[in-house]
Amino acid sequence: NDDVSSLYDSQKRNKYSADLKTSFPLAGGLSLNAEGYSESGRQEFSEKYFDYAQMALTNERDTYDSGLHGMDIELQSKNKAAMFARQSFGAGWKYDTFNGVQQKPVNGLLPDITRRSTATFKSARLENESAFGPAAFTLAARFDHHSAFGFFLSPSAGIVFKPEGGNRDVKIQAGRSFKAPSLNDLYWPEDAFGAGNPALKPENSYSLRTDYEQSAGALSFRVGAFTRKINDMITWAPMGAIGPFGPKWVPSNVNSMNTRGAEAQAEYDFYGRLSVSGNFTYVWAEQNAFEGATDALTNAPVLVSRKAAQVPSQQAGLKLAYKVLDRVRLCVKARGVSEQLRYYSNMMIGGMDAKRLPAYGVLGADVSVELFKGGKVMLAAD
Repeated sequence: NDDVSSLYDSQKRNKYSADLKTSFPLAGGLSLNAEGYSESGRQEFSEKYFDYAQMALTNERDTYDSGLHGMDIELQSKNKAAMFARQSFGAGWKYDTFNGVQQKPVNGLLPDITRRSTATFKSARLENESAFGPAAFTLAARFDHHSAFGFFLSPSAGIVFKPEGGNRDVKIQAGRSFKAPSLNDLYWPEDAFGAGNPALKPENSYSLRTDYEQSAGALSFRVGAFTRKINDMITWAPMGAIGPFGPKWVPSNVNSMNTRGAEAQAEYDFYGRLSVSGNFTYVWAEQNAFEGATDALTNAPVLVSRKAAQVPSQQAGLKLAYKVLDRVRLCVKARGVSEQLRYYSNMMIGGMDAKRLPAYGVLGADVSVELFKGGKVMLAAD
């Protein structure tokens, strides 16, 4: 593991998705919003390595199919003149699938290893927005049920204050959220490079953020600060059993991850034709985990704090968009990301090694054409 390099000889990924949204106005200021979506993908890996268990060169081919299908409905009521300006109720359902097949011919033929797994998510949410003079308060609650992990409650609250005498907003939001392990995380079939972890626990997080927004003519900008704590965060790292290429990549729950940061964004519009926007984000993230080290006196596991892995401390972006005709829009964008850390288990010392992944930049461009009202086609490249 002295060098970070490609793990597989070849990879191929395909993904297909469809999304349909619609809205129906109802009597009494009500509206019904509905969405249906479907996504399917396939990942193919082909690799060659020496299998020490079979004492033979192995040509392995792995195929992993995944799918996510679901629907969501929302009933919303709006009355800006009333104290209770907006209420909404929503419900959702989605079905997740994962199928993995490994083909490992060694000295003839070995049987294929197949893993199939499914999960069902159900959710319901309530939200109420109340207006009191220049302030609007929002209270919301989301109820989730996962077929493997049961029920979770995610409450949230927010306030938007609009001072008089200008287009200004001050926003404060706080909440709790839940995220279940993916089927990849849980059941990825073990191969020479990694394996899933069926013992994973769901993530739960607490967040607080505040923003100030203002617009003055063609110029608009936003500055904000945020903090977030994630308990039992799921992360992949080469900390598993020794394989042909060193420790295998496995997912595990990091005890906690604390994130604090600030961000700024600005945009200027030139006569409705050309717009220039930029953004900058600074993040400080720290992870806390038991890494196998023990206290010399009590022999109890020691909680180790480190700068979080694979979290860049700085990101910046710039975008120029130009409307050539009423229906044609060109966009050029650039993004820069600072260096990141990646941790590796070191079996020789019983600890961790750190690798630095260098900073990088991404350039992109796209062109979109509006074919009719509500319908457009886009071509993008990065």
